[in-house]
Amino acid sequence: MASSSITPRPADPLLSAVVPFLNEAANLPRLIEVLQRVLGDLGLAWELVLVDDGSSDDSLAVAKRELQRRPTLQATLLSLSRNFGKEAALTAGLEAAQGDVVVPLDADLQDPPELIGAMLEQWRQGFDVVYAVRSRRAG
Repeated sequence: MASSSITPRPADPLLSAVVPFLNEAANLPRLIEVLQRVLGDLGLAWELVLVDDGSSDDSLAVAKRELQRRPTLQATLLSLSRNFGKEAALTAGLEAAQGDVVVPLDADLQDPPELIGAMLEQWRQGFDVVYAVRSRRAG
């Protein structure tokens, strides 16, 4: 006989937003701004884990500058020695994440952070993994 159980959830979870990026200097300021607004509105503790996957533009400098401008933001910035690929960068970010809930995101905002609240609610209802699929991507 199969049994199911609901995983107990922390009352006040820490959410980790993990963002691997490559040559996203133009998108990083907006990404961080949107995450601060959206996750701040959720009223929970959260951290940002940024992973530079060997960018050849000034993405790393932009990320450092944006984080310095926000000293109260709990953030980790990792820089890979070269471009290892998105999966390796994401794995590095997942390993650095401290959260009870981990949300991987693309730096170009193709995956809208505004959906995190609804996905978090599904997690709170007992789902271990919550995944969203966008029917159409811009571009």
